[in-house]
Amino acid sequence: MQLLQATLVSQVWLGSAQLSGSGDGGTVVGKKLNDLIHRSKNGGIYNDNGLSTSNKGVLVRVPDFFDGGGNQQVKPATFWHNDIFSPSQMYPTVESPWCPNDGWDGFYNQGGCGGDGPWTYATVGVVITDAMDQAFTDFKNIQRDDWENGVFYASDANAADARCIYREEWNGYDCPGGWSDWDNGYQPDSSHFGSGVYGPGNPDKLGFDNGGGGSGCHFDANQGAIDQPDAYASKGNLVGDANCQCNSAYKRDWGSWVEAWVQHSQQKGEFQSRTWLAGGDLAPVWAIDTAACWLTNPRDMIDLQNALFWKKFEWNNQLIPKSKWQDDKSGELRKYWGWNEVPVGKWIVDEPMSWDSIIIKLPADTCEDGQWGRDDHPSCLHDSAKNQLEKDLDQFVSQGKLVPGQNNMGNRPGSYVLFVREYADDSRNWQREFFCANWDSPNGQYHIKYKDNNCWIEQSWASLAI
Repeated sequence: MQLLQATLVSQVWLGSAQLSGSGDGGTVVGKKLNDLIHRSKNGGIYNDNGLSTSNKGVLVRVPDFFDGGGNQQVKPATFWHNDIFSPSQMYPTVESPWCPNDGWDGFYNQGGCGGDGPWTYATVGVVITDAMDQAFTDFKNIQRDDWENGVFYASDANAADARCIYREEWNGYDCPGGWSDWDNGYQPDSSHFGSGVYGPGNPDKLGFDNGGGGSGCHFDANQGAIDQPDAYASKGNLVGDANCQCNSAYKRDWGSWVEAWVQHSQQKGEFQSRTWLAGGDLAPVWAIDTAACWLTNPRDMIDLQNALFWKKFEWNNQLIPKSKWQDDKSGELRKYWGWNEVPVGKWIVDEPMSWDSIIIKLPADTCEDGQWGRDDHPSCLHDSAKNQLEKDLDQFVSQGKLVPGQNNMGNRPGSYVLFVREYADDSRNWQREFFCANWDSPNGQYHIKYKDNNCWIEQSWASLAI
């Protein structure tokens, strides 16, 4: 039934949209998406702006390394809203986000990789809006203060594949590949898979039969142990319960959560070699994966995500990926793991009928022309990035995720495609904007067309004949 609803909605929305494009590259679909991620008024956080579509945000997803497996019920997506200010808000698919680095993250050997890493390449993914009411229970009320139906992480979190979910009635944790309890510790057991096999949503609201997917405590498979750190400050620990939900005492003051983590980190017994923070050295970027706790609503996630970004110099040692944020140059500032992580039902993110458009996110301030990304255009991509984008689009076409041709704009999968630019204000807070631009791939295989407030991709006859 869920799939049928998604199909009906997605088939009709393009033709019935009453919005109009505006400005260079404005499109019917882009206008709708830009309204949905629009900044909240008067300094508010995730507040309804009174727009016809409201500003409830969108979900985006890229084809990353994680396919979910046969038992998984959730896959990681990212929530976009322009109240979120970090750059690079999409998991990169060209090279590892750990690159470039010199092989050392400050504590462990990581192999090393040179060049610019993925940070000068475009990322191709999908955007989801019409299926949001299926992704989240009672989505129409998601901006209410008492809405608590979701599972949201303010950072990369390994939510779908490396989390142990606490089952109070069984006095222990269902972990990836095993069971862990207070008496016996971790015991390998192939009948356990961790929280990724649970349905999406807050288990405290929906129950474990319907929710819990992606919630829980971070798990280190190499050690066979939960490695979620603690940090006790005046408001208590970072987590508020045995299932590693964020401590609600930090609500509306998530900057204090970051400060508590930085100043009072305590690693669990098996992980004492991780001597970062708490008066020691700064941490590698992946330390936030282990510390990430889950929240029940987007507003708290946005607050915590911004706090982590604004306080990045206080916790991140900039070795993975190697960066120099102090130089205040876009090429360095964009080397930041700026995406959040939201475990979403795989029947939503994998279903083309749920995709409102294929999107091509450009690197933050791609053009580096002094405008801080406000006028970014795909022509500013370097030659290797243009060639890679052509390959990425070809992969989407060959897999049937993208079907070129103007006549396919309203189909799902279809030909509708949009670019996304990331631009910064004087405080280096970053925003996103959907737009269209005429663009020809370097080998003439694909052509993105902008006409009559619409945007689509066409494939050349020559490439079809090969």
